[in-house]
Amino acid sequence: MLTLAIAAALVAAPDAGPGSPGQLRKDFGACLNKFVEASVKDRLAPDAFTTAAKAACASKEAAFRKSIIDADLRMKIKQSEAEENANMQVEDYVVNAADKYAGYVAEAPKPAEAPKLAEAPK
Repeated sequence: MLTLAIAAALVAAPDAGPGSPGQLRKDFGACLNKFVEASVKDRLAPDAFTTAAKAACASKEAAFRKSIIDADLRMKIKQSEAEENANMQVEDYVVNAADKYAGYVAEAPKPAEAPKLAEAPK
């Protein structure tokens, strides 16, 4: 019974507190959300947004990715499977951010066009 309680505590512990997968997941998501909101005025093309978002949140992504892999390895999951799991989770966050960005850009008013100047008399 004591072994079961200790095992349950060990499984629950990695997802709580600073530096935990749960906190690093929130940090990565928050970084992407801030980037989405800051980028709407730039009206980037979708692929340009994705590239820029990955660059802007690279350190948060790396920390999140490492925490996922480390947690999986602690649970005796193969390295290749842990990396694949991390890749899928990161990609889900990036795709969701890109979708959110696309929705915001579609709803945002377009900048006013500059008036056309009359041609000079000939």
